[in-house]
Amino acid sequence: MGEDQKGHWNEYAKVGLRWGAKAVLFAGALVCFYKALHFANSGQDAAATLMGTLFVVLILMTFLPEMETFKAFGVEMKLRARLTEAEDLLKKLRALTVLNANTAYHLLTYGDRWDSSVRETYRTARAIDAFMKDMNCDAEEIRKAKTAFVSMGVRDLFVRYYNAVVHLVQQVKMAAAPPASGEIDLFLKLRGTLPFNENDFRASCAAMEPPAGMLSKTDEDFLKVLASKLAKEADELREKGILSDAGIDVLANVTGDAEYVAWLRKWCSG
Repeated sequence: MGEDQKGHWNEYAKVGLRWGAKAVLFAGALVCFYKALHFANSGQDAAATLMGTLFVVLILMTFLPEMETFKAFGVEMKLRARLTEAEDLLKKLRALTVLNANTAYHLLTYGDRWDSSVRETYRTARAIDAFMKDMNCDAEEIRKAKTAFVSMGVRDLFVRYYNAVVHLVQQVKMAAAPPASGEIDLFLKLRGTLPFNENDFRASCAAMEPPAGMLSKTDEDFLKVLASKLAKEADELREKGILSDAGIDVLANVTGDAEYVAWLRKWCSG
């Protein structure tokens, strides 16, 4: 076999590998497109948005000009590959990623609050976070995208504390004499507006603390520990933008009030 013929076969092999890689990327894009439709039809908007974004990325990777010149079967094909065009395309792709992430986080914060499980919601949030990092979005872009999501998560943690306090106080009210019952009613009325300060989780918990002597010493100690642990979870959520597994457990394990408070006692002692 002559040198020219060997050269042609090497060229054919390179072309085959390139187009094989493109075929794999295109197949992945089709899978993402199917998944996006499936999630959209099942009402999982955040997951559908993420799959749609991956579809766009894979399509762009498939058809992005990457070769200057190659010869295949005697036909010379030229593909434009200008660096400035590629950089502009990547900037637009990154902007699209940020836009999709903002939309997905908005849906997770408001649209999926009661339709999806807490664990699934935070699993999707972690996937969005990881995808933005893979697309080289900077920390400030990621922080802005999830601002409302983080704020709602902190509020949800406080609501769990609020519900625990109200449950314990109502239990005392059921066994209280009329004068004490009136004091409890006043406490519940004053706290009925959910005294939540987004910028100070600990102050919010302190505002919900029942007067001394209203609860048993055991319940008072339990609420102090609960407030402290939830405040740490809220701090970590603000700092990292993602709730810890322990914090997710707190939001996910909601049953009846009595059962949930019993679960919280175990969680605090763990």
